[in-house]
Amino acid sequence: MGRTSPDVSGPVPYRWDFQPVRLLYSGVYGSAALAYHVINTLRGRTSAAAFQERLGKTTFPGKTAPLWLHASSMGEIRVAAGLAEELLQRSPHTPLVCTASTETGYRLGRQLLEAKALVVRAPIDTPGAVYAFLSRVKPQALVLIETEWWPNQLVACFDRGIPVFVANGRVSARSVKRYRLVRRHLLPLLSRIERWFMKGEADAARMIDLGVARSRVEVAGSLKNIAPPGKLVERTALPPGPPVFLAGCTRPGEEEIVLAAFQAAREQIPDLRLWLAPRHPERFAEVAALLRNLGQPWAAYSVLPQNKLDADDSPGIVLIDKMGVLAELYARAAIAFVGGSLLPFGGHNPVEPVLAGAPTLFGPFTDDQADAAEALLAASLGHRVNDSATLAAGIMRAFKDPPPFADWNRRRREFFSTFAEAAGHVAAEILRGLKRP
Repeated sequence: MGRTSPDVSGPVPYRWDFQPVRLLYSGVYGSAALAYHVINTLRGRTSAAAFQERLGKTTFPGKTAPLWLHASSMGEIRVAAGLAEELLQRSPHTPLVCTASTETGYRLGRQLLEAKALVVRAPIDTPGAVYAFLSRVKPQALVLIETEWWPNQLVACFDRGIPVFVANGRVSARSVKRYRLVRRHLLPLLSRIERWFMKGEADAARMIDLGVARSRVEVAGSLKNIAPPGKLVERTALPPGPPVFLAGCTRPGEEEIVLAAFQAAREQIPDLRLWLAPRHPERFAEVAALLRNLGQPWAAYSVLPQNKLDADDSPGIVLIDKMGVLAELYARAAIAFVGGSLLPFGGHNPVEPVLAGAPTLFGPFTDDQADAAEALLAASLGHRVNDSATLAAGIMRAFKDPPPFADWNRRRREFFSTFAEAAGHVAAEILRGLKRP
């Protein structure tokens, strides 16, 4: 691998090829990742074919070199799907391959990118798996979504002269502190990425602070919430059935606050329902135990018949214990709260409910979603709450003083048009970058 470009400030970085840090990383991470996927295969959690994909043994059936999009999980896959739409609008004959790091991301990718891209599981980030993938797929460029920066993946692409771009790049204040600790090892890779299309000013500033040249960094805007064609459904009335308050992506300690707010709001709205969706599946049992202690009717989404979900005799509380259903459920909610924000977790994407049609509430801790939260507040599409009392007030306000639906839909259209413009710009710039002499 060669040296970084001459516009990078600071000392000339070393080569990565035979550095002990790469050997250590590949040995430790590679062994752990390989063991993880072997165990999952032996236990029947994933198929033998899936394991082969993790080893990089994927074959692209097309004759033209594809553009490779790489995402981590479900949120990043949604970004990849929106970007793929824009890429294909501008270059319909450009073949696409999309890789996902997680099984949930892979499954969502198959749904969203059907007939648009070959969706496969990402190879383990070891030299053997990555080079095997590149030898079979032969991509013309790699587009990394958000923070998917894997050392061996980057080294292998640079070694083969494959240009790399980052779309919807983001770097939190917490992450940049960790990156500084390994800056000497990280900068030789990050500085060779062709373009960094960052989602916000703060993200761009942090990359430049790490040492990436200003000429390679651009604030392109967020691609996280691109509304797929025909998916921005306009509301003309509240969803049918009892009114639903959906609390999504809640983290430890937040369920108690949400439940207290729900009880307070229910004094004014007796038929109010709560759909409670913890962020991580490993917490389903923990939250179920919490609900059992309430002494109120509740049910798990996974066992509740769908026709009972929003029926007049539905349970007061439903625990959403299934992944990948939040977008659909937000569309059936009258008001939503996005967790990870009442306590200092950094917040989760507050735009998802608005995309589905529901007004959204979020707490004061939105450091990881600062741009999205501020944009929603400016557009009067979201409201910030601080505790159970203000959360209850926000729930009740959604029913006592709802915005006129025509005005609500107009503001949503205007808001989401900015994401489409950003995605179109990034797609055009990537395609232009592929046509270098």
